[in-house]
Amino acid sequence: MRLCRRVTAHPAAERDAAAAAAGAAATSLIPQTLEEMEADADSVAVRELIKRRGQAALTREERRRRQRSLDAIGVPSFQAVLAVSSLENATDVI
Repeated sequence: MRLCRRVTAHPAAERDAAAAAAGAAATSLIPQTLEEMEADADSVAVRELIKRRGQAALTREERRRRQRSLDAIGVPSFQAVLAVSSLENATDVI
């Protein structure tokens, strides 16, 4: 009796072959993503806010909102952690 190992194609190769057999051409996801972003209400709202306020204002607002959320659950700010870490490292050196 002879034992043989069945050789199969790599799953990605099988997927690509199936897509080619179905007549689907390999295309970029960028146009599809842009179309979805145009249809997405949240994405449109963010673009409108950027036009009105500018990216810098939205970034500041987002940073404040994130820090308030972290404060609400008791997470210290990065500056506070950095200050404590700097003090600990300064005493380690001496």
